[in-house]
Amino acid sequence: MSRWTQSLIKIANHEVETLQKQVAEIVGRRQDVQVQQARLEAQVDLEAQHVRDHPGSGLSHMAYLSGVRQKRARFLQVLAGLEQEEEQVRQALAEAFEALKKYEIVAQNIQLAKDRQVARQDTAMLDEMGLRLTRGDRDYSSEA
Repeated sequence: MSRWTQSLIKIANHEVETLQKQVAEIVGRRQDVQVQQARLEAQVDLEAQHVRDHPGSGLSHMAYLSGVRQKRARFLQVLAGLEQEEEQVRQALAEAFEALKKYEIVAQNIQLAKDRQVARQDTAMLDEMGLRLTRGDRDYSSEA
């Protein structure tokens, strides 16, 4: 493999790895938001049970539910933003994989061309040796 193809492959690999880390980080943030969302829903269930057990706390529960609706809306907004960001990074990752594959194919084709050239040279050298031996055999047979 030539130096420039090795360099291209290294750069492309680095880009792929960087984008993979970005996807993992976004997925982690999305999972954190989903965990917070699940905690909120569990808390809502506990508050609903508290209201059933203590009917006098119903007025404060209405204000609580209003705050919960706002939090849910924020969670949905954050999740939508993270999904969009993840989609963009995944698209960039797919393009980076494509570029890496192209560079690897170019490097492989260059190596195959070099191997073919070496094989042609070896064949030519062996042919030349065979011709010399054949000519040498004729010289020896005519002297006998």
